[in-house]
Amino acid sequence: MRNITVTLITNKQNEIKNFIDSFYNINTDISPKTFRWSGTFVTFIDTIDILAVLIDNQEKYCIEPFVELAKGTTIKITASNLETYIKYAINQYIQKNRLLTADFHFF
Repeated sequence: MRNITVTLITNKQNEIKNFIDSFYNINTDISPKTFRWSGTFVTFIDTIDILAVLIDNQEKYCIEPFVELAKGTTIKITASNLETYIKYAINQYIQKNRLLTADFHFF
């Protein structure tokens, strides 16, 4: 199984530390001089929260998020392509777990 890498890039000191600390509600040991941070996730579904929160707060943080879709294929996540990425992540989950749409029950 391949892990999914999310990379955050900024040119502002303390920006990534502030975002990660806020997102996880902890005080990390990330250096204030970190301008590039990568996190490893098990599935594409697992990446949605951090990406959506960052895009929803793009006026607060000057950070560009990237996701490695496949080895050598990385895309930048933006407000305009986040919904498409979420659909892709869900589709990958469905295919990996061999789920059928009939497996989902809505009440």
